[in-house]
Amino acid sequence: MGRWMKKIKNKQYGQAMAEFALTIPVFLLLIFGVIELSRFFLTYSSVFTASREATRFGSSVGDINNQNYLDCGAIAERAVFSGSFGGVQLNDITIAYESTPGTIVATCPDVNFGSTPIKVGCTSGDCEYEPELGHRILVDIVTDFDSLLGIVPDLPIKATNGRTIMQELKVYSDPVERIFCYDVVEFYDALVKVDGENTLLIHVINDSTVQHYIIYEIQNINWNQEAELPVLKEIKWNNNVIWVNYEPDQDPPTPIIYLEKTPPIDILWTEWDSEFSFSLPAKATEESEPIQVPLEFVFDPDGPEIVLSDLDFHFDLIVMHSGFSDDICNPVDFGD
Repeated sequence: MGRWMKKIKNKQYGQAMAEFALTIPVFLLLIFGVIELSRFFLTYSSVFTASREATRFGSSVGDINNQNYLDCGAIAERAVFSGSFGGVQLNDITIAYESTPGTIVATCPDVNFGSTPIKVGCTSGDCEYEPELGHRILVDIVTDFDSLLGIVPDLPIKATNGRTIMQELKVYSDPVERIFCYDVVEFYDALVKVDGENTLLIHVINDSTVQHYIIYEIQNINWNQEAELPVLKEIKWNNNVIWVNYEPDQDPPTPIIYLEKTPPIDILWTEWDSEFSFSLPAKATEESEPIQVPLEFVFDPDGPEIVLSDLDFHFDLIVMHSGFSDDICNPVDFGD
């Protein structure tokens, strides 16, 4: 019985060895196949990166006395450095320049140090290439993938990349001087409106050609007239009513800003009605006259007639840049 059991065990060991001998080649083929495919994709990525980096380098200005886009050797060296894993060599690199897609106007016949691009078809005279606006540089790399084990066949790997040449980049060493509202917003004049209206008319101007401003607040509106104190009924900006003094039992007009009738009065434009404009626009050109925007203080026409010399009228006008809240005149120096 023992001898019979021993023969069975020997047969099992032999079967396991036979199965292992049959499967090990397939297993090793899979392992080395994964390794070879990984090498292939890494090589392709390296070649593509080399083409991209060389094109990126060649499209830039570089040194003003040695522009990158005219240095064939430096462009090629950048490709060799970036594609070292893929085995990129100088003789694998082709550098060309095109005016429109597919139209080659110059090439680099030599990619060694100090070489420059030459115009296509030029055989005599000045053949050195100078790019024009919109020209592109192309870097083409063709190399071979060499299989270690023959599992993946030897394959050519090609990568082409193009980029528009940046010929000039202006850098200002000194910042452009910024104009603030104190420099351009001015009080123009003040007069009592004629035609029987009991109105104080003040013009505001913006002397800038590029910056627009808005009327942000009117504060500390105060007046005093020795004979009899007139009653302020309305305030208008650019012919739009922006404040109305009305009785509480009346239907309120639009826009609604109800304040005390007697001075001092503050008007805050924290929430503007979209149909009204509080802008102080810029003038068209330096030679143009600035636009005079009227600011009107309308007093009760049935009250005492205002006299400018006796009115002793004061107010603070707050002006803010339409796009930059940090540029604010608080208040504008309009005087009394």
